[in-house]
Amino acid sequence: MSNLETKQTNPVRLLVLCGLFTALIAVCTLIGFPIAAGQGYLNPGDALIHAAVFVIGGWQCALVAGLGSMLTDLMLGYTVFLPGTFIIKACMALVGMLLLKRCKHSFTAFAIAGIVVPFGYFCYEALLSLFKVWSIAVAVYDLPWNFVQYVFGVVLGSVIVSVLKRVNRSVGLF
Repeated sequence: MSNLETKQTNPVRLLVLCGLFTALIAVCTLIGFPIAAGQGYLNPGDALIHAAVFVIGGWQCALVAGLGSMLTDLMLGYTVFLPGTFIIKACMALVGMLLLKRCKHSFTAFAIAGIVVPFGYFCYEALLSLFKVWSIAVAVYDLPWNFVQYVFGVVLGSVIVSVLKRVNRSVGLF
């Protein structure tokens, strides 16, 4: 039985992990600094999403990623981004979970999954510009900065997961 299959056998443990990672993602996404003219900022939230994908696995990691990230947008007042953030981060987690089962290295899975974020936000901001809620110029300007966030999340997430793998081999936490 693989690590991803055994993670979901205890429903109480799964519920606790989901709640823990939802909160961790929200708090870590709050820790950041602005990097773009739009509302983007560099933060460790995506790295925690990658960690949640590794620890939780299954479809639940998508729910955790979407809710944790969306809660930060709600707390910071970026309500126009609530649906986009939920969908984009949930998709990133789902892609990461599916690839983590198939890729030899977690970095590869996270690098492919993480690309959902810059393109997802570009498409969402472009959609908002059709409704005159956002500017397509800001969406274009934000794209390279969203790539900076993407790279930061993939690198930091890979480091965190590498540490978690070592801890798990030693102690067997999950």
